[in-house]
Amino acid sequence: MNLPTMAVRRPVTTLMILISIMVVGGIALVRLPLAYLPALDMPFIGVEIPYPNSNPTQIEKEITKPVEEALATLPGMTKLRSSSTADQASISMEFAWGQDLDIVRMQVSEKMDLVRPSLPAGVGQILIYSFNTQDIPVIQGRISAKGVDLSAHYELLE
Repeated sequence: MNLPTMAVRRPVTTLMILISIMVVGGIALVRLPLAYLPALDMPFIGVEIPYPNSNPTQIEKEITKPVEEALATLPGMTKLRSSSTADQASISMEFAWGQDLDIVRMQVSEKMDLVRPSLPAGVGQILIYSFNTQDIPVIQGRISAKGVDLSAHYELLE
């Protein structure tokens, strides 16, 4: 027996199935939260270490290598990448999905606190960052004025 024949022969059953699907759909519609993206912690942590007035070779030898050696001991890490450019060292770490990144961020911060005394004196503030889909702004705006430099009026714009 095919579906159209069954629907014509049993209209009450067909109507009850249709109403059941609509009720379940209505309940799901009310209970589902409205979100731009689901909350998702990317298993990624980045570290940026500024060192002004230096060259990439110097940064690699004095900053990147010691920091890599310290961070390579973190559990659950799948990839460790680094780059040394003029004035900055960047290290990115990828971890296994499902790890609690709050704990991992704390471990990275502890490792950086241990390595900090061995880094050169001119190293700036170390930035540790990660990404969560909740960090994406809902709306962005831009303000401009013809012939006016607004960079000096940040307090007014704020």
